[in-house]
Amino acid sequence: MSLAAAEGGFASLGLSSTTLRSLARMGYEEAAPVQRQAIPLGLTWTDLIIQSKSGSGKTCTFGVIICELTTPEMGQVQSIVIAPSREIANQIRDEMQQICHYSHQVVSTVGELTSKQEEQQPARIPDILIGTSKQVYLLFRERRVPVCPDAALLVFDEADIMLDNPRDRKWLTYISRGLHYLCADVKLVLSSATMPPHVLPYAEDLLEYLEPKSGREFSRATLCRSDTTNPAENALLTHITHAVCVLPRAANGDIPWGLEMLLGMQRYHQCIVFCTSVVLVKTVAAYLRAYAPSSCKVMESSEEH
Repeated sequence: MSLAAAEGGFASLGLSSTTLRSLARMGYEEAAPVQRQAIPLGLTWTDLIIQSKSGSGKTCTFGVIICELTTPEMGQVQSIVIAPSREIANQIRDEMQQICHYSHQVVSTVGELTSKQEEQQPARIPDILIGTSKQVYLLFRERRVPVCPDAALLVFDEADIMLDNPRDRKWLTYISRGLHYLCADVKLVLSSATMPPHVLPYAEDLLEYLEPKSGREFSRATLCRSDTTNPAENALLTHITHAVCVLPRAANGDIPWGLEMLLGMQRYHQCIVFCTSVVLVKTVAAYLRAYAPSSCKVMESSEEH
């Protein structure tokens, strides 16, 4: 893909030539709606909510913001991305490395960094650190990496899931409190497909921990709800179908039944099922192998990195 093609969609957003080259290398031609809304706001160094449905380009959105605001090879962590699982952290790492290909920021997961430290191997201090909430908290508690004392960017991917989980919320609170003392200026970016009303106050609380001053509010780059009529987004996501089957919180045993209902509602060529735990992955995979049509091949991935 030519640089000119990538610039046609992204150059108007004020990105550096190195980031534009990386986006061209990745095959991006045109900025998605959420990227056009959120990237200019993020580059102004502000707290931000990036809300749009799955597949609309949220990871690339906050990845570009991070790449633009992070100085290469400072020897200090300047940007921290927290994900709900190690697998998602690895996926974010892979995309971030692509976005930072020409700007040369050091991108690492907590797992990679701690493994090298424990094996006493040389480990470069990452400019951009990615991990789960507990991983990041333990790393900072043990002071195993230096954080930039001047400014840092803190990103929560799948923020609605983590803020709605009491355990994740506890680690996120500890991290936010710690960063308040380690860094003079921390900005918070939330990336999520949804942002339920009961979750947003938790995020506001974290802002108070990061900078206990009145009047600090999120800018909100909200692209859509699940029933959006935005034609640009619908063109982008034309082959992605969203359907919902609401089950009681305690009805884990009904999850395969609910999944069967969802799969029966739509015609599809391929389907990816994401689960919240390794145990649930095994349960759902076993169910699909037993009850799915013979033409259906189930590929189970529950590896924890």
